[in-house]
Amino acid sequence: TSLKKSKIKQEKKVITHVSSVGARLLGRLDQIGQKLITRFRNLEVVTILQKMHKILAEHVIGVKVLKRLKST
Repeated sequence: TSLKKSKIKQEKKVITHVSSVGARLLGRLDQIGQKLITRFRNLEVVTILQKMHKILAEHVIGVKVLKRLKST
């Protein structure tokens, strides 16, 4: 259970930086990525997943920043 608690804490940290939907998407992408990496152990898969994660993270964080700018 201590491992579960630390995972929850990590997820909460992510949510403070990005929107909750975005955080869930990133988390899901990471889960899928880990499954694919363990299954294939392929460098191409890893690089594609990293690119996807980067694009998604930039988009989600960008949306959050835009919202903050509009609110001020």
